[in-house]
Amino acid sequence: MRSLQAAGIVGALALGLGAPHVAAQALPGTTINQTNWQQVSDLLPGSVVDWVRKGDLTLILGSMTDEVAWEPAVMQASEANAGRYDVDAGGNLIERASGQRPPHTYGFPFPHIDPTDAHAGIKIMWNTSLATYKFGRLYTPSAINWIGRGGFERAVRGQVQSMAFDFQPHALPNPDGTESRDLFEALSPASAEGIAALTWRYMDNRPDSVWGYTPALRRVRQLTAANRSDPYLGSDLVQDDGLLWLGKHQSFTWKLAEARDVLVGAVSTSYVHLVPGKQGVDEQEWKSPADFPGARLGLETPGWSGAPWLPTNLIWVRRPVWIVEGYPKDPYYNYGRQIFYVDRSTFKIYYKIVYTPSGEYWKTIFNDLGLGVTADGQERQVVSALLVAVDSRADHASYTKGNAPDFIVEYHSARVLPEQFTVGGLLRRGK
Repeated sequence: MRSLQAAGIVGALALGLGAPHVAAQALPGTTINQTNWQQVSDLLPGSVVDWVRKGDLTLILGSMTDEVAWEPAVMQASEANAGRYDVDAGGNLIERASGQRPPHTYGFPFPHIDPTDAHAGIKIMWNTSLATYKFGRLYTPSAINWIGRGGFERAVRGQVQSMAFDFQPHALPNPDGTESRDLFEALSPASAEGIAALTWRYMDNRPDSVWGYTPALRRVRQLTAANRSDPYLGSDLVQDDGLLWLGKHQSFTWKLAEARDVLVGAVSTSYVHLVPGKQGVDEQEWKSPADFPGARLGLETPGWSGAPWLPTNLIWVRRPVWIVEGYPKDPYYNYGRQIFYVDRSTFKIYYKIVYTPSGEYWKTIFNDLGLGVTADGQERQVVSALLVAVDSRADHASYTKGNAPDFIVEYHSARVLPEQFTVGGLLRRGK
């Protein structure tokens, strides 16, 4: 892992354009606020620096006590992929030998990123697929919360189940050629209860297939995937904002802008110890622990005078990232340019900066750093405490909390089965 990271830094320095920023020394234990924000001005996106400067956010600096990297088995599989893959003109992941998308990939398809490569941007984004799909079969409670300067406004609560077919240790039966399938069900309030949506993401250039169940009609109908940039249930988030990027890589053009270090918030500066659940099909189920404290926001912190939607209990640690710019190919996509801050070790995305199609700054969306480790030490999973979308034009935010006492997330979940991700399964769920 360190060799991959070092190779990326050396390549960036050779390029010049991608040379990492040299920032002022900001030592662990330092509190950063309105009085000394200049110390971290080179270590945060500009919008986040502005939050600190205005007093909306206070940072307590720290450092990770555990290595931020995937387990050795993943890194070995990644090294075995070196030179095997490429991307075609449409942005598809292909094998060099066949020129076709392989039916199954594991590990990073591009373990060594060359910053001088014209396709470096999309190769980095294909590497993020491992962090996105590594859960295998995922079950998680879900809540989207609306929050303004005056505090909490409303919420839609539900549950999300996902099944990844690619980027798994072993190939799964996949006759429909899907990369992943997702099922969302709304549970409250009463006005939303029973609404459900099923999405199939294909491995080729086909657009997603989407079906929705409407309780008032008691019917399943096929929907268009073109609205993935529309406000999700009326919130400040869109569907493609999930995990900061749940869009289809082929639907954007990508450019690597630079390599640098940034500060990222973390609830825990060490590994989060996952606990065993039920025995799944051919694998053990793991859960986020009940004692994981989760994130605390301003509206939950007595005496807090900053923004009610920003976290108050995170420790901010320094991480090396790639900064990748994405441009939607669809002229009707509601976002314009987007800037992604991608960890150079795990390829998890920490920040997304969104601009309007006309080029004006619009939103900052961010989540936290967290890695869970299983009892046997053989597997690690992303453990996220929160995701927050801040709309600067509306001075408003929406957030969802991840792994926390009220949101026990199941990885390789025994309750998630392939037959649930069909139109028939959706209809049964709705009823």
